[in-house]
Amino acid sequence: MAMTEQTQVQEVTAEYLLNELKWDDSVMGLHERLGREGDLGRLSEQEVILTRYLGEKLIELNPGLPEAVYQEALRIVTALPTSTNIVAINKENYALHKNGVEVSFLNDKGDRVKKRLRLFDFETYENNHFLLVREFWIKGDIYRRRADLVGFVNGIPLLFMEVKNVHKDIRAAYEQNLADKHVVEQKLAKLMMQNPLRTDYQEHYERLVKEYNQEKDRVVIEKTFEALLKLNDELSHEEKRAVREGLNEESLVLFDLLSKPNLQPIEIAKIKKVAAALLSTLKTERLRVANWQQKESTRDAVKQQIFDFLYDEKTGLPVEQYADDEIGVITEKVFMHVFRAYTQLPSPYYI
Repeated sequence: MAMTEQTQVQEVTAEYLLNELKWDDSVMGLHERLGREGDLGRLSEQEVILTRYLGEKLIELNPGLPEAVYQEALRIVTALPTSTNIVAINKENYALHKNGVEVSFLNDKGDRVKKRLRLFDFETYENNHFLLVREFWIKGDIYRRRADLVGFVNGIPLLFMEVKNVHKDIRAAYEQNLADKHVVEQKLAKLMMQNPLRTDYQEHYERLVKEYNQEKDRVVIEKTFEALLKLNDELSHEEKRAVREGLNEESLVLFDLLSKPNLQPIEIAKIKKVAAALLSTLKTERLRVANWQQKESTRDAVKQQIFDFLYDEKTGLPVEQYADDEIGVITEKVFMHVFRAYTQLPSPYYI
């Protein structure tokens, strides 16, 4: 029986890292238990830095500092980038990893001092911790992806490997249908960015890609891509749903968040009006406040305005169809969407 990608190529690569370079091995990412007491200490698949190991190495490589200093260093290393320029982000991370992370704190005399904490020991190889994770799942804002091999040095992912068992028929089929796959990915990425509730399409696409990656039979692969083309048609239909509903893409998201099953046509019409009016009110008032996401008071004001608008008998949802606790849950969902999509006006998601 032919060996699979994992048993043939991935295993050989992993064995070299484990046996020759003496890396530590972890559980298969496919079976990872999440949680601070879990296998890797991740709370969710969105965490790509393993703070369990990084925290230990920060103390070992930079001993004798207050606990708050280590926590601040962890916060800086794991913080999301503020820039959208990929080159600038890479340069910043390169400098951080090479030179260490700078933190300031009060010493025993009460003076504020600065210190640069090392993330790696570049002089003594053995002082670092090397961990190999196979089948490592990573979840972003849009996609959920699995990497074949990820190597962590002191909890920071520095090695990323995708290994493939090359097969002539798969390669030919892939090259023939690559353009179709990219079209679907681009269209899906845009739709998911604008409205993350479109998870059914995302899950369908991931199932098709998984089937494609696992198959070796050309006929099966071609059938998979026929399904991919059908999905592309469905996405094109979804792209026009806002127009069919008499809304735009921005208000359509709120309409989806506010809706529930078994509503009557008159109630659906009212919810469309509520969605459009709520969005207009937020954009006219609270969302115009500069850097509103950075202050607790302005964040709370936005959330309160959403709740008050939805609860109000004149502007809000049909009270006979929504209980008080439902409005609270919907408020939280609307706020999370607004927080994600409206960092500025106009929203970069809908330009």
